[in-house]
Amino acid sequence: MQASWCGNPVSRPSALEIQSCAAVLPPELWTKVWDGLAQGFFTKGFPTIDRMEGACKCGKLGFEVTGILVASFQCHCHMCRRYWSQATPTPTLWVRPAHCLTVTKGEEYLGSWTVEKLSRNLRGQATVQFCKACGTNIDVNFSDPAGDFALMWPNNFKYDEWGDISGKGDKARHGYAEMFKPRFHAHYENRAYDIDDSLPKLADIWMEGLPMMNSQGDIIGEIKYPLPGFENGWMEAPTGSKPQEQAKL
Repeated sequence: MQASWCGNPVSRPSALEIQSCAAVLPPELWTKVWDGLAQGFFTKGFPTIDRMEGACKCGKLGFEVTGILVASFQCHCHMCRRYWSQATPTPTLWVRPAHCLTVTKGEEYLGSWTVEKLSRNLRGQATVQFCKACGTNIDVNFSDPAGDFALMWPNNFKYDEWGDISGKGDKARHGYAEMFKPRFHAHYENRAYDIDDSLPKLADIWMEGLPMMNSQGDIIGEIKYPLPGFENGWMEAPTGSKPQEQAKL
């Protein structure tokens, strides 16, 4: 009988594999993560992504994504900033399942690198896929088996354009997927600067009882399901960013 390691058949695990497989979040914590998204934000179900096309910035690497959107938010976390984001905060998507992305063009340009030991939010390893021609990060997968999602970014997808799209001027405009609009801030206690908008600001993540903050980082309440504004589901939740103080929760 062949031995297995973390569910995969192997002859003998390396020290790094042992460290990686041991460094996972408790399954009960992941259960709270997924349940919190369903009860807190996606009270009417999760939107489906059906073969949505995207590309790197130079266009040599194309891909499509099929799965379900399980989160879209402005991320302030140290982990993202340290390893793969280029802005603070970063509009961030979680899409399930983990391997929801298929390369449709320029597979020879697909490269990857591995964060050998994640710190701050998650545990284990992360594999970052990118375009070798222009350096665009495409997605991130995690070694923790319960972390069954791909982390990606909304501006890598293709949207309809209008106006002067000849390329001769600067009057072209492009759309945005409504379901991808960030509807809350996460890890706000780790922010680099205050964000003066009306979106809910979670001090950490979306577990019941954790703190909620205002734009200045003052604790104004705690998370309760569903979060205010999400009673009718994700697509009906407000996405506006008019500066205003959040109501006391």
